[in-house]
Amino acid sequence: MLLFDLRQPIKAYQFKDLEEWLYAHLNQPMNPEKMTAEIMEFGYIERYYDRMTGQVKLNDWLQGYGVKTVSDRDRKRGEKYKKMYWKLIELRQNL
Repeated sequence: MLLFDLRQPIKAYQFKDLEEWLYAHLNQPMNPEKMTAEIMEFGYIERYYDRMTGQVKLNDWLQGYGVKTVSDRDRKRGEKYKKMYWKLIELRQNL
């Protein structure tokens, strides 16, 4: 006898502290290395052979939280002209 329906989708476990950090930093430009390091500090994502995690792999892990990273460049003249940064954006749920 089954106690639950096996056809229901399985929801991935989400860590509250990481989720709070992600949503606190939505749409804030950050240095890619700094963003990756801060996410990795939580200890839920392991490095592969001590390599820095790339944007594609990071987005695979963050998909369960409803966010992803996008890269952009600052186009205003000044000290940060053409410097690359990443931002966390929320994924659209109702497509």
